[in-house]
Amino acid sequence: HAAVAAAFAELDGMWCEAFFTLLCLEWQAVGQAIKRPALRATSDALMGGPHLYPPVPSQAALRPQGMGLSAAAALHTHLCVQRLVGLLQLLRVLHEGEPSLEAPVPYPQDLKLRPLDITEGQQVPMSQDNAIQCQVSFQPSQEKRVYFCVTGAALPSAAELLSRATPATSGQTPKGTAEDPLLGFKNPLSNATTETHTAVAASGMPLVFDADALGSVAALNTMHSSPAIVLGEASATRLNTGVVVSMAPLMGGAPYVDPNVPRWLHVHVRPSVRGLLRLMQEAQTRKGGLLYTLRSLADGHWVLAFQNGDRCREAHARVQQHTLQLRGLYKQLVHAFVAPLLEPLEG
Repeated sequence: HAAVAAAFAELDGMWCEAFFTLLCLEWQAVGQAIKRPALRATSDALMGGPHLYPPVPSQAALRPQGMGLSAAAALHTHLCVQRLVGLLQLLRVLHEGEPSLEAPVPYPQDLKLRPLDITEGQQVPMSQDNAIQCQVSFQPSQEKRVYFCVTGAALPSAAELLSRATPATSGQTPKGTAEDPLLGFKNPLSNATTETHTAVAASGMPLVFDADALGSVAALNTMHSSPAIVLGEASATRLNTGVVVSMAPLMGGAPYVDPNVPRWLHVHVRPSVRGLLRLMQEAQTRKGGLLYTLRSLADGHWVLAFQNGDRCREAHARVQQHTLQLRGLYKQLVHAFVAPLLEPLEG
């Protein structure tokens, strides 16, 4: 139960959209490790404990490890996923006699490639409806006029998935809701701000997804792609299209309006999930293991200057709206896939 609670807490963190991919990768690795156990003899085995890495580490705690904020948060998320998967696989061994190599969460064939993630130079939909003009400086004394927008395959997919969900009634309340202490969390969508799905979320009850919805392309795209805050330029060849100049993963953006200059928006630029997966793969053969390799994850920062405070607040609100909707949906999906695995505990 503590591992499940820690996993839900990670869905409020900056690497929440990597949770499902990490779970799928770890599931098979843990299953194989149980079948063919081997003792680890690296520093990871000694230092691998979520209790050593708080979700929001202090600057003093970061300095001895040589890690930035994103790197420390990534390590914490990875360790929490490891703990959850290890315990779920152990529970299966105790009740079924053997671990499972097939993750309970559906995943695409190109899991590590993440072809739907936004990259620089890519063309994305951009028009007056979804873009706000602003200025940014990537180099001293060189301001660039760009368009700010929030985009990515996960956004329309999440909207489609939510449209196929129904609020749970008292007779179909799934295990692990606020009425059942197995997982014990309140509906994370009850405070969602998206107008489209307010009616679905307003009941305050967990959502029910049928098997077709959970196995749909919309679910895959929601769980295994990263939406982004994009700074783009208008395409010279296509209408209502922009070319990505720079991007920041949406779920790690943590934007805030400058308290002294209301038209400035600060955005944290976290490394991509694709970059994290690449480093985790390199760590398997690299000296120093994961603790050393993750130090390559560097943080960035934007200061975006909008025309006025209203436009700045509008940009901030768009980020917050999509972030809250996706975090809530991630929690609903984790509950849908994890709750059935905990049923043996009821006996």
